[in-house]
Amino acid sequence: MKTTQIRTLSIIVILIAGLSLSGHAQTIVNITSNTSTSTYGPGAICTNCIINISPVVTLTINNTCSCNTCTFSGGTVNITTGSNFTLSGVDSFKNETVLLNKSFSPANVVFYGDTVAFNATMNLSGGRTTIDSSRVSVNANLTLAEGSFNKDSLHLNKNLTLSYGVDSFSNSHIDVANAVKITAAQTNISSTTFAFEGSSSMTVNYGLNSSNSNYYLASTSSISSANATTLSGDSVVLSGTTNKFTSGDGLTTTNTDIIMNGSAGKFTASSVTATGGSLTTATGNTFSSTYAVSLTNTDVNLTGSTFSGSQLTTTGGSFSAAGNSNVSSTYAVSFTNTPVSFTNGTFSGSTLTTSGSSFNLSSTKATITYADQFTGTAITMDGNSKLTGQSATLSSASLVMTGTAAVSVTYGYTSTGSQTNLNGNSTITVTSGSMSLGSGSFLQIGDGTLASGANVKLSGSMSVDNSSTLALADKLDT
Repeated sequence: MKTTQIRTLSIIVILIAGLSLSGHAQTIVNITSNTSTSTYGPGAICTNCIINISPVVTLTINNTCSCNTCTFSGGTVNITTGSNFTLSGVDSFKNETVLLNKSFSPANVVFYGDTVAFNATMNLSGGRTTIDSSRVSVNANLTLAEGSFNKDSLHLNKNLTLSYGVDSFSNSHIDVANAVKITAAQTNISSTTFAFEGSSSMTVNYGLNSSNSNYYLASTSSISSANATTLSGDSVVLSGTTNKFTSGDGLTTTNTDIIMNGSAGKFTASSVTATGGSLTTATGNTFSSTYAVSLTNTDVNLTGSTFSGSQLTTTGGSFSAAGNSNVSSTYAVSFTNTPVSFTNGTFSGSTLTTSGSSFNLSSTKATITYADQFTGTAITMDGNSKLTGQSATLSSASLVMTGTAAVSVTYGYTSTGSQTNLNGNSTITVTSGSMSLGSGSFLQIGDGTLASGANVKLSGSMSVDNSSTLALADKLDT
């Protein structure tokens, strides 16, 4: 049967060197006045003890001493520069002020409900350090073998290194001062806010897994994950000048908002898979992927930005690029049930495939190397927009062209159950092939005004089946 001994003694009795009880007993000691451990010589403070320190009372640890499986509660513990303090077992500090002015040697240590100041450079490598419901200031470089932070307010004024294991941040707010670095191995983050200032940074050497968290990158701050990155329900805001967010391997996001409203920010990943959420960029920013970008029900709004990947696939959501944005894909581009709008910019890919919804080019050059295929899509082109490719195929689609918009393909223009209207001075040019209208297609050349110079230029033949209509409101050049 467990027994408990309660002592309310003078500090002289409390700090007896080598005080210990059996493994099943626990000592409760009460410290009611300021004292220091050096007064009583080196040795153990206590074994298996709860050490209650009265409010406004300070226990100063300033010599060589140790504690085994102890809980320090209330008041203030000050570990000074003259100390050599060792904790063994599982020890904890609860609801008190802890001033760490000298490194100490813990095994597994817990800070709960504390105000903690790390004022000296230290490496706590004995085991896991758990900081819970505490206010923490890191004022000197701090290394933890394994770290766990929950419900904390953490102010990083110097570097924090989590050297190995799986580390976690949850339900916390973390301020990272200028030039401060967070370095971690594999990190799990949930319901936590990071605010990075100046040139501060966070580097995760393995995977970064985050949910329901916020990341605010100001000035030139950055985040880098060497391996895969997973963001779920997060918000990432790059509001500085040259912010960087880098995922060395694949980036997977779910219902995550990425906002690049600073200037010259860069968000890069090996590959990108996004479901829900949004990407919003301001002028001068870059979002790039080495390999494929796959977006499902994700809204993309680019202004004066660069967006690139080896392949771009969207399903649902929306895709808008304006203000001299440059959108490029090395290989195929596919939009499915995604309203697409390009305004005053450039767009390129090897092939272009759309299904459903709308596709708008406004004063934009779309350079497609091979086929353009539109199915069930409402296409509009205005201004000096131009669409190129080897061929263009419309199936149950519509194309309305105004201004000096131009479609220029090499081999053929095929319309199946689709409508094409050339207004203003718009043109369709087939340089080495023919045009085919079938299955109830309709092609109108010209808008019926004298000013209209709309035309179709063919190097080959034109075929129109019995169910289709060719309307000439201007002229046909062959």
